[in-house]
Amino acid sequence: MEIFRHVYQIASLVADRNLFQYLFLGDNTVLLDTGASYTPSETISPFLKQMGIAPSGSRSQSIPTPMPIITAATRHLSRWPVR
Repeated sequence: MEIFRHVYQIASLVADRNLFQYLFLGDNTVLLDTGASYTPSETISPFLKQMGIAPSGSRSQSIPTPMPIITAATRHLSRWPVR
């Protein structure tokens, strides 16, 4: 859901609550809060595909929040090349 121009909120369900990730689009692509270990494959990647965004086609960076569960999600997203 676009919450501001070029700023998207991505909702992912973790246990019984929603977590939100934020995608900032511009000259660079920034993802704030990568969610749980399964969030990239189950939520973020499908969202990017639906939006027609190819992470390898732009400068991209993910900024995880300081939670131990984030490690696997960050590892998954680190495969995005930054040019």
